[in-house]
Parts: sequence; C-alpha cells; structure tokens
Amino acid sequence: MAVAQTLPMNTVKFIQTVQEGVYRNLVQIAEDKGITVQDLIRAVIIPEWHAQTRTASRPPQQRSRRS
Repeated sequence: MAVAQTLPMNTVKFIQTVQEGVYRNLVQIAEDKGITVQDLIRAVIIPEWHAQTRTASRPPQQRSRRS
C-alpha cells in the first residue's frame, strides 16, 4: 500500500532534464557519497549553486564584505 506524502505548504516541485552523460556523472558522485541523486541535487548542488550565484550577482563592494 502506498503512503501519501504531505509536503510543507511552502515547497515547490520541479522536473529537471539533463543529458545522459551528466546524469551518469551525478550517479557516480552520489554513489561515492553514499546518497541518492535526488539528495545530491537537493542537499549539495542546489545550495552550492545558490551560494555561487548569489555571490556572483552582488556588486564588487558587497562581495568583499562579510555578513
């Protein structure tokens, strides 16, 4: 019997398509870390991308300051 999963109200689902070679790389990295590809994307890749993107989009004077 399948169990329905309740998501918090502030979550959003999305679908991502990647090339086969990229997916194979993600699988290998996830296996090396002992996690799933979904966990890798959610817990590692997205936070790192977000941090890099946020830093890169700030004006230079703000990048050198620590918050």
